[in-house]
Amino acid sequence: MKHLLDADLVMAFNEGHQEAFAEIYQRYWLQMFNHARRMLKDPDQASDAVQEVFTKVLEKRGSLVIKTSLAAFVYQGLRNHIINLVEHEKVKALYLQRLQHFQNDGSWSTDERVRANELEALIEKEISLLPEKMRETFILSRNEELSYKEIAARMDISEGTVKKQVYYALKILKGKLSFMLVMFKFF
Repeated sequence: MKHLLDADLVMAFNEGHQEAFAEIYQRYWLQMFNHARRMLKDPDQASDAVQEVFTKVLEKRGSLVIKTSLAAFVYQGLRNHIINLVEHEKVKALYLQRLQHFQNDGSWSTDERVRANELEALIEKEISLLPEKMRETFILSRNEELSYKEIAARMDISEGTVKKQVYYALKILKGKLSFMLVMFKFF
């Protein structure tokens, strides 16, 4: 397999030849690892990232389609994986920062909890005052998180009707609740 060009190697891999995957792995693992290590500054994390890319390649056996070169394909997969890792680390750092801030400031005060509960009760009351079909559509959309298509099928109405019902429900609720939200901020 060492003598095969990348395109032929991919074809053999798709045909199920285990040696083809082993050759792809041998050709690109070290280069990808060195690249990932430079980017991530952590050999263990770099090794995991490369393994993840090869695992995804292996999962595509029989259906791997490469429109560029094999090298470009695996490097693009590694690049995307590293970007996801970095983004995940940013989110994690932000979460830890907010958690630390929350711990330093203490938990919600009793007053804040009471206001939040009052606001929730007010929202529920206003939703209950919506016209029946509009209320049902709104609840399916927001509470059960169904798509407009799923709601339309369940209620035997058009998607356009669902969209309008949700739009008008939000408009009504925003109008009735906007004043109360401003009041909650001041008290």
